[in-house]
Amino acid sequence: MLKIGVLVMNNLKFSVLISVYKKESPLYFKECMESILLNSVIPDEIVIVEDGELTEELYNVINQFECKYENIIKRVPLDKNVGLGQALNKGLEKCSYNLVARMDADDICAPNRFEIQIAEFQKDSELILLGSYINEFDRYPEEVNLVRKVPLEQSEIIKFAKIRNPFNHMTVMFRKDKILEVGSYRKVFDIGYEDYDLWVRVLKAGYKAKNLDIPLVYVRTGKAMLKRRGNKKRLRTALYFRKHLKDIGFINSFEFIVYSLLTIIFSFSPIILKGWLYKNILRSKAQS
Repeated sequence: MLKIGVLVMNNLKFSVLISVYKKESPLYFKECMESILLNSVIPDEIVIVEDGELTEELYNVINQFECKYENIIKRVPLDKNVGLGQALNKGLEKCSYNLVARMDADDICAPNRFEIQIAEFQKDSELILLGSYINEFDRYPEEVNLVRKVPLEQSEIIKFAKIRNPFNHMTVMFRKDKILEVGSYRKVFDIGYEDYDLWVRVLKAGYKAKNLDIPLVYVRTGKAMLKRRGNKKRLRTALYFRKHLKDIGFINSFEFIVYSLLTIIFSFSPIILKGWLYKNILRSKAQS
């Protein structure tokens, strides 16, 4: 691990990229911003994309932080809601620094998230994409229920990506120039697959990627998330995305059939069964 003194002397400047839309909770967004600005290493810039008109409460939160951190906050207002993928593209264009950290407006950073990630990029000039585990909680971040673990090294990540998203998108830090080079976020997969699609293209381009085996972000979950996983529109998008992976040669025909069947079975399972699978197969119990 890089020593703190070296970290300060050779600091890599970086941006944090967040998209906010009108249905976000002002309280959760405020907690998110506080977790970023109270980190052991503070970003040089926070790019906030206002994806369409927001509520007065959300504007108040942004105004409060903008008044206090006017040299850090950069607002990118959009006339109408364009969806997460396109909003992130608009924000990425405005990021001043090549190193960019993603964050969702209702999640919470671990206190030393950026310090740890910056150190990894300082150690490895070939590293392009870096993520980590996440801690999941229902109400309070100090009461973590589950951990979403992801594969750590390149070969494991590629194998895992054939089945599921190999990165927790709200944890990633990446090099902007390479993300733009592979086409950035695409609107064609605009229901939860914008990031998955992007990571596959990064991997197919041969760029170095890895995950850290520590949780660097706390994420809210609950029954609403499980219900969304049974949404028919989301299922159609999932199957369309599986076909896309086959068409570009990332998975073969046999893998396409097997993974599609598993996706359909999970989608139509009762929510009780989904909950059991989620807690016992798709996630790991948090260490007490």
